[in-house]
Amino acid sequence: MPEMRQPGKFPQRGSQRPARRSPPPPKPTPVWVKVGLIIAPLVLIGLVANLYYGKESSSSEPVVQKEDPNVKIGELRKQIPKFKADWSKFAAAKDSKEQKKLGDALVARIEKWGEEWDAIFEPLRDAKGKLPSDLQAYSKDRAEVNQIRHDILKISGF
Repeated sequence: MPEMRQPGKFPQRGSQRPARRSPPPPKPTPVWVKVGLIIAPLVLIGLVANLYYGKESSSSEPVVQKEDPNVKIGELRKQIPKFKADWSKFAAAKDSKEQKKLGDALVARIEKWGEEWDAIFEPLRDAKGKLPSDLQAYSKDRAEVNQIRHDILKISGF
């Protein structure tokens, strides 16, 4: 007859009781997983925000950027040496027809230049017609161009 087991007792095999092993310690979580868990939600939030705000800005009217007057002033100031060089060609021209043609072309360019220059500076003048003290140095550039124009008109006979 087989032996009856009593509760709480193990059958014995050999002389010793089998040892219970503890489970192995968990492996540490790799760093890339931790970084991924932090970055993934941020990227997701960024994409959702980009989709939401990207559609909103593209559906509205395009933004018109106001031109920086300093850029335009710089472009106009770069034309002054060219006016001086063309003035020299005008003064050196021997043929009166050639001189008249050069003079008319140069006066037309100078008048266009003056309109662009005045469009920038006229709104800045005070009631007496003077520029603010920090902008008065620009009057020198205008005076040089006016002098070239005056000399051309004087030589060509108005």
